[in-house]
Amino acid sequence: MSQDKLYIISNGTYSKIGITNNINKRFSTYKTHNPNTLFHYIYTFTNSHDAKRIESTIKNLYKNSRVNKSTEWFDFSVDELKTNIDIELKQRDIFFTIYIIPTSNTCISFSKTGLNLLIKISNNTSQRVFLVLVEMINKNNEIQISQEAIAILLNTSRQTVLRAINYLSKNNFIDISKAGTSNIYKVNPDIAIPYLD
Repeated sequence: MSQDKLYIISNGTYSKIGITNNINKRFSTYKTHNPNTLFHYIYTFTNSHDAKRIESTIKNLYKNSRVNKSTEWFDFSVDELKTNIDIELKQRDIFFTIYIIPTSNTCISFSKTGLNLLIKISNNTSQRVFLVLVEMINKNNEIQISQEAIAILLNTSRQTVLRAINYLSKNNFIDISKAGTSNIYKVNPDIAIPYLD
């Protein structure tokens, strides 16, 4: 069974903390209700019970900052919520890993050829990884994100993501370059580009 993960999201106005063992499913649910929902941070823990403890602590400590009593949304910025979580983690000396999820509200334009190529991808995971990358590209068609973060978003393993990345690179869906120890993925502009007014 997948371990619970702590996440921070926003809806364009408020921010929220939550836990789930399936980020991909939870993200789809939020997006269905509000397309403006963005994931910002995902925390993983050596002890998954820490996710529940921190979520409960934050909700109790800052209950007066809730939008209303029946909601779990806070009248905090994402950065304020993250700071409060990080303070609690430090005070409790809890070991964790945090994944920063690049965000973009950019609309994406697919070429007809690009859509046909996407449909023809034989590996479903490769298709899903490509769509994750496309959803977060900047105006230069680039995205910097760890393979571990992609794996968490898709509820799969890093090795599976690595195989998908290799497939996408080999078949010219993406180019890969380095920025220090991190990878930068550039989506083939002949397939998809940000739609800029």
